[in-house]
Amino acid sequence: MNRSLFIKSATMLAIMGCNFSSVPAMNEKTGIVTTALAAGPASYLTEEQVIPLMKKIPIDTNGYIVEDIYLDETIAFGQNGAVWTSYWVKEKGGNESLYIDVDAKTGKLVQFTKSTDDQNKEAAVDIISEEEALKKAEAFINTVAPEVQGHISKANEYQVDDSTPPQVMNHVFHFVRVENEIPFLENYLQVIVDSQGEIGTYSRKWYDGELPSPVPAISAEEAGRRWDESVKPALHYVYTGEQIGKYGFPQKKMILAYAYDEKAPVFIDAMTNQPMTILGESISQHSRISIGTSTRTLGKEQKKLTDPDRQGELYAIHLPPTEESKKWLFKRNGGYYISFGWLKQGIPVQNLETGVTVDPVNGEVKGMHIFPAYQPLEMIQVQKARIDEQKAKQVEKGNKELRLTYFMPHSEWRNGTYLVSREPKLVYRMVGDDGVVDADSGKWVSYTAYKQSKIPKDIAVHPHYLELLYAVKDGYFPVTNSKLDPDQPVTRGEFLRILLKAQQSYDFFPDYYEVAGDEQFFTDIDKGHPLYETVQDAIERGLIQKTTSNKQFDPDRNLTNAGANEMIAGLLQGNREKKEALSVAGQPTKILTKADVARLLMELKAYAKSIDKE
Repeated sequence: MNRSLFIKSATMLAIMGCNFSSVPAMNEKTGIVTTALAAGPASYLTEEQVIPLMKKIPIDTNGYIVEDIYLDETIAFGQNGAVWTSYWVKEKGGNESLYIDVDAKTGKLVQFTKSTDDQNKEAAVDIISEEEALKKAEAFINTVAPEVQGHISKANEYQVDDSTPPQVMNHVFHFVRVENEIPFLENYLQVIVDSQGEIGTYSRKWYDGELPSPVPAISAEEAGRRWDESVKPALHYVYTGEQIGKYGFPQKKMILAYAYDEKAPVFIDAMTNQPMTILGESISQHSRISIGTSTRTLGKEQKKLTDPDRQGELYAIHLPPTEESKKWLFKRNGGYYISFGWLKQGIPVQNLETGVTVDPVNGEVKGMHIFPAYQPLEMIQVQKARIDEQKAKQVEKGNKELRLTYFMPHSEWRNGTYLVSREPKLVYRMVGDDGVVDADSGKWVSYTAYKQSKIPKDIAVHPHYLELLYAVKDGYFPVTNSKLDPDQPVTRGEFLRILLKAQQSYDFFPDYYEVAGDEQFFTDIDKGHPLYETVQDAIERGLIQKTTSNKQFDPDRNLTNAGANEMIAGLLQGNREKKEALSVAGQPTKILTKADVARLLMELKAYAKSIDKE
């Protein structure tokens, strides 16, 4: 099961045992849970030393000031030491900010993120090509990490376990660590270059300790035979992207698939020939989790736990925390913290978990926290497997190859700490496309292909290419199978959804809000209609007026200039000079396409920028 979705986008909190006291704390400005240190080793750089080093990094810090900086004794982004974490803001105001983390001993850049306000960017500019972006990414690495030259792969040569969402305009590059011609897939440099050629994100996952011997004790042929007989993918309900419903509403898509969780044998230890889990456990060191209800002993709290159930049941997740983790968890929670997973008709649901804190004296439940799934249990469609695990393994082998690699065990990020020790190992594993096997169709479901399918391929020669691309990037138009269909008419229902999003993005809010109430506002949009809540919000925000007569909204009718102008008038009601701000050109009866709406959205963005300067 992929745990990367639980990892914070900035610094991960992990108490791995230290020689001085630490207290978990929430940084109010960044919202990141950190560990405040009582003292630090003398070898750490001081705050006065580290800020000038940060300013020497090839990042534009002109006009920025350090609003917050602290020493964070964590295992951040694969590091095995402390980091200085800093938060920078514009000195004269503005919504742009920088996050810069450097190694507390060496001052080397560990992580960088630039947060920008798209509203304040130029409306339509040329977009840098992938070739140009790669040159900038390589030049950046040469400056901030020259020592890795000769120790990294070509850009995107290997797939990595990365939760970065599809990038429509930015360019994402991963440079995987390679030692002794052996790839280390959990160690890499990530560089994201934005559409204007600026470095938007950099992160370094790099283990600085000693690596295992590069000489395996078994051959690839032996490992292949062991993989065939020992590796066992299991059925799970897993998230595989989104499906676009009517009016452009995205819905999370979960399917029944063969995948690997933290207890499944998935690798072959290159030194012992034993199957290994993603936690780095030998298969002989544990028994498979028993699947079944585990709520019986929770007493009066059982009903609370099963309230979100709806056709599901709990099972205990038995994990091997380190001694340091157990002490820290006990201290933080005031008791034992037990993790439960959820089942849908006996099958685990990916990432849907409940954590329970139990009082160590009386055994009563003190509290619980539910980690949301991508889709509620009751909305997951019950599916049946049409292929067995052996067929699933053959499909996997058709999309990957067994290779010798270094491997860093997954950290099992739960409740703010690592639950396993992290030491690299030498293993044989399947390397290639990231994905799962659909248990119904028997086909390979590629996560890489899914990300690519969200980038439109049918607008490259369109006269309004840039406007369409920005509309996709900002989430106004969904892309399916790499197609946007730019000249397709937009319906009134689609346009209402788009304007509601634009109002929230560009702060076009009315002076007052109307309480819509819980009633049917149009005869063709009842409470079961997918647009019902959108209509409620639109009425409250003044985009449309509710009706007391038998009136229809006609959400499926194509949008005309007249209809668009009527809704835009509601959108701009709280802004002065609204009548002259923008207009929809052409005849009132002209039907608007996605390209027309994309142009209109660009006008709205420019107008929002102009009034923001006043």
